[in-house]
Amino acid sequence: MGTKTTKEASELFAHLLKQKVSVLRERYVELSQEEMGLRFQRAARQLKNTSLLKKLRCRKARVKAALVVVCRAESGDKKAQKVLATSVSAEKTKEKR
Repeated sequence: MGTKTTKEASELFAHLLKQKVSVLRERYVELSQEEMGLRFQRAARQLKNTSLLKKLRCRKARVKAALVVVCRAESGDKKAQKVLATSVSAEKTKEKR
């Protein structure tokens, strides 16, 4: 897992925005549990690659941001609905190419 470019990160976020709330919540819980395990490994000095924690926190934040947007869009927030519509139209444009 190298550093993601802006384009790759936006594509990943767009993919997350297509997911249902229940799927995003499950993924967030999984990442939280994985983070807890890595934190325990780090505390016990068993974790060799500590950069995994940073990458995991970034993934977790990305999932949480998508979860917030999808929840707000479902509750009728116009701004969140616009974000979802923009990501969907961008995906359709990309598929046509």
